[in-house]
Amino acid sequence: MKATSGAIGNTFKLTLMLWAIAPALAAGQTASGQVTTPPPGTPPQTVDVRIATSQRALVTRAELLATLRELEAQGASTAYSPAVRFANQQQINIIKYRLENGDMRTGDIIHLTVEPNAGFTNDYKVTERGTIKLRDNAELSVKGALRSELAERLTEQFKDLVRQPSVQAVPQIQIQIFGAVGHPCFCSVDATMLLSEVITKDAGGPQNSAKLDKSTIKRGDTVIVAGKEFASALRDGKTLDELNLQAGDRIDVATKPSSGLLFRVAGAVTALSGLIFLVLQVF
Repeated sequence: MKATSGAIGNTFKLTLMLWAIAPALAAGQTASGQVTTPPPGTPPQTVDVRIATSQRALVTRAELLATLRELEAQGASTAYSPAVRFANQQQINIIKYRLENGDMRTGDIIHLTVEPNAGFTNDYKVTERGTIKLRDNAELSVKGALRSELAERLTEQFKDLVRQPSVQAVPQIQIQIFGAVGHPCFCSVDATMLLSEVITKDAGGPQNSAKLDKSTIKRGDTVIVAGKEFASALRDGKTLDELNLQAGDRIDVATKPSSGLLFRVAGAVTALSGLIFLVLQVF
């Protein structure tokens, strides 16, 4: 029985690994993350879709500005209820703050790959001044930059240090993974990683008792991805960015009820049914 259980667990983890390496490129985007222009006749995005886009970890400044313009137009219209306009104003404030202050916060981690000078390739922590410290105490500013702008911003600054630099900047978000996984953890992960890849590599994969279609992703007390959507995200190869995950979000992998619990529940139901029957007979 123990050997069979281990084989099932290994098969389950292998399935997640296969999902993790499956292609997951979104249609309509370039490799640099820029949104391509839709063909004539394509319906415009709804405000709800734009809001979801504006919450993505790797959203571009152009996408944020497009969302902001649409929300401001809605706010100026009397066709919408005060409740809708109030909710829109909250989103407007968030987007304006992000446009002005960027995404990087003190303590955030940025992994840099720098060519042709690999000596600069490393993980760097953002300081209170909105900078990252290189060797010899040289500092580069990331203040006000969106995550999607980091590579371009840092490439310009590296030109003073490296001839014709090629810089890849991978910002990481800190999340929590708990529940029916091998190693529950707090971890810093690349926002472009697949959900399945994060669970497999950082949390040791799901346990045999995991119930994916009951699992959730929460932001505080709010569930942002639930049940079947969670299972679909694994199957379809969705990234954390596509699922709109942000720093502090929590992945909870649900556990199947134990057989002992099921028997106890079944016993309680049987007892209750018997009690109801007796009451009906008496009265």
